Amino acid sequence: MSKKLAIILLAVASVLTAVGAVDRASSEAGPDLDSRVAVATLDPVTGRQPLPEIIELWRGKVEGQPLDYLNRTRLGNALNALGSETAEPAHYTEAAVVFGQALDANPSHAPARLGLAGSLIAQHDFAAAIDQLERAEADGSARLPTLALVGDANLGIGNYQEAAAAYEALIAGERSAPTVSRLARLRWFQGRPAAAVSLAEEALALSGDLAIRPVDRAFYPFQLGHFLFVAGEVDEAIAQYRAALDLAPDHPGAAEALPFALAANGELDQAAERYAELVPEAGAADLHGLYAGVLRALGDETGAAVQERLGTEAALAGIDEHPAERRHIVQFLTARDPALAVELARADLAERADVGAYDHLAWALYHAGRSGEALAMIETALGFGTVDAALFYHAAEINLAAGDTAVAAAYVESSLAVNPHFHPTEADAAAALAARLGVEQPD
Repeated sequence: MSKKLAIILLAVASVLTAVGAVDRASSEAGPDLDSRVAVATLDPVTGRQPLPEIIELWRGKVEGQPLDYLNRTRLGNALNALGSETAEPAHYTEAAVVFGQALDANPSHAPARLGLAGSLIAQHDFAAAIDQLERAEADGSARLPTLALVGDANLGIGNYQEAAAAYEALIAGERSAPTVSRLARLRWFQGRPAAAVSLAEEALALSGDLAIRPVDRAFYPFQLGHFLFVAGEVDEAIAQYRAALDLAPDHPGAAEALPFALAANGELDQAAERYAELVPEAGAADLHGLYAGVLRALGDETGAAVQERLGTEAALAGIDEHPAERRHIVQFLTARDPALAVELARADLAERADVGAYDHLAWALYHAGRSGEALAMIETALGFGTVDAALFYHAAEINLAAGDTAVAAAYVESSLAVNPHFHPTEADAAAALAARLGVEQPD
């Protein structure tokens, strides 16, 4: 399992907390964003005491007390928080069980129901989360947290209109760092990258008023860094990732985003140093693959081969573990085992019909030599209107394989115009494709 917010400004929340994440699924231009953020300043897990200690405290209080729904809800909130801080899905899985026990003891306890919905969103069980949220709405649960979660769940599955309705109502009720950060995510998916950057800057400024844990505070420069990166402002993005790590050295999203951006920016030695520290801890297939690419670019074929082997082992071991990791495994397997990547990407699409699902399936189909099917998928992905360099590059290669050189040229030109450094390896491939097609490239 990788230590990422992959569980990514896909915001996962308990009744008073929400996990914000931008899925790498939204594009390969950057890793997931993951952090727990509060609606307003109401955060049930505050202070600097380590979360494992807080969890043990609540475990002790509920032991032998099957009817203690209040402390079980507090335990669930702490487990959700730990899942966000570590990007480890198993904590969300346990939290869901605990919230379920709280609801068994008191079915009308709204904080437990919303906490359960947050846990389910983090595990990408969106249908079950929406069911819980419909029950919460019927029970008249707290309006703002419910709206936040409704928006998060719908954003996660690609229901962008429903997400927009929830987020617009949310921000009308409270313009705070957590609500503005959600609107930033929505604007990026809607194809408004400049608005996403502006809103992320606002969220960062507003976050200074929140009484939140260091990892939660680091989310805001991390989110801003992500949107700067996908908008092509790579140096500024790197600065924001470093700022996030200054606040929380173990922030899972920033720890992965920084070497990715460094490698994309040609700073390979620094990227290799970062990956060497990160990979043994995270152990995710896609991270091994990215590290292998950096080592290969540095001429270390032996080291790259080791990372390729470790990545393959991690991918095969993780296939049946957590749905939230499936898309990252697809990223690793696409160029290495396209047939398996297609199978996994189809399973992902069945759960999340968002722009990233269609893009990943299209790219896997392309690598499997099925350009006709890939073309249908990439056209659906493009139909969402998201402005993303990786998505446009994939569209260029797929259209070229399908025999449409003119459309391919237009898309690769768009890709490089958005961000000529969008990926450590694919950006170079895009530049090479542009040269072959006679497309003028940015300076």
